[in-house]
Amino acid sequence: MGESELRKLLDRVPFLKVQSIKSDVKLSSRQLYQLDIVARIKTGTQPWTLIGETKRLGQPREIRIAALEIEKYLSQLKDKKRHGVILAPF
Repeated sequence: MGESELRKLLDRVPFLKVQSIKSDVKLSSRQLYQLDIVARIKTGTQPWTLIGETKRLGQPREIRIAALEIEKYLSQLKDKKRHGVILAPF
């Protein structure tokens, strides 16, 4: 699951407007790891950032690891209007 799948899901929500979706994003030039997906959306006039971690398997161990990674990424963002999203097959 990647950018196009996330866009299809978000486009189905009537009150959301997708501004951009990027993959393999670094938060800073000093950062060693990359974010799988960063989506910028708007709900009304409020901008939000979605941090997405993609996993090939939806097994509990994989999901726990993804949740910890997202938590680490979110703590580095100054923007308070942000959410983490895990993209994996069921």
